[in-house]
Amino acid sequence: MIARSHAEVFGYSPALRDRGTLTVHESAGFSQVRKLDVDKSYAALGWMVQFLGFRVAFDIFAIPVTNVLLASGASRYSAMANLVRLIVLISGLFVTVHLWGLGLHGAIWVLVGGPIIAYLALLPGLQRQMRGALGAEAVTMLLFLLGSAAAGCLALAAGGMWNAGGL
Repeated sequence: MIARSHAEVFGYSPALRDRGTLTVHESAGFSQVRKLDVDKSYAALGWMVQFLGFRVAFDIFAIPVTNVLLASGASRYSAMANLVRLIVLISGLFVTVHLWGLGLHGAIWVLVGGPIIAYLALLPGLQRQMRGALGAEAVTMLLFLLGSAAAGCLALAAGGMWNAGGL
């Protein structure tokens, strides 16, 4: 077994560690992913994990709207959103994987896009149950998407794994 330095194993320089600071690139874990000894079949691991992380973040973003609708007794909107999500996922996976032959890459895009489309089914219920909340929801949605785009640009500028060039 080859002995590695602390910086090679943990992905940051001892000088930065001693000062107690890390670069954005290192703290985001990009160097950790690159240190994995994986073959080229995992080359797209970085962008897939980042896109699935966006999906989870969006699910967390949509939880308050779902809870407000459930608390106000309008569970039919949440049921409709779940039905829309199911239809989008089944039809989207069928089209992208089977018909278009995009494989795992297409499946990731469907998994990321499904919750966004299902979220749109909640908005009429929010408008009906809480009339003034739709404007605030639109502003927070815009801020969420802008923040996600900024994080993606930051990851790309920091040598992120969007194109999996580091593996």
